[in-house]
Amino acid sequence: MEATTAVAGSTPAMFAVLCDALIDASVAVGMPRQMAEAMVVQSMRGSAELLLQSGGMSCATLRDAGTSPEGCTMAAIMVMEERGVRGAVGRALREAVTAARRMDSVQHVNDTWR
Repeated sequence: MEATTAVAGSTPAMFAVLCDALIDASVAVGMPRQMAEAMVVQSMRGSAELLLQSGGMSCATLRDAGTSPEGCTMAAIMVMEERGVRGAVGRALREAVTAARRMDSVQHVNDTWR
């Protein structure tokens, strides 16, 4: 129950943090903020629609479909992997689950608070 609470409740805010980071980075490389916001939101919407309407496409398949050898997307993904984004997101969600469990006062083996 706590895992579903954390996933459903925390994912929108975590998604917003990722979008905000992409928008700020776009502005940092010269894109007007309003344009960056529109492009990031539309890209996220399009990605979500592809996953929902594909009849079972995995996120990994979507990622692979958008990359090419030595391309800009692969370069970006490599930086994200090298910087531990996947691990940070995983840890953040486990922390959210732990917080939800703390509200219930039940300790579990993968909780991050001891």
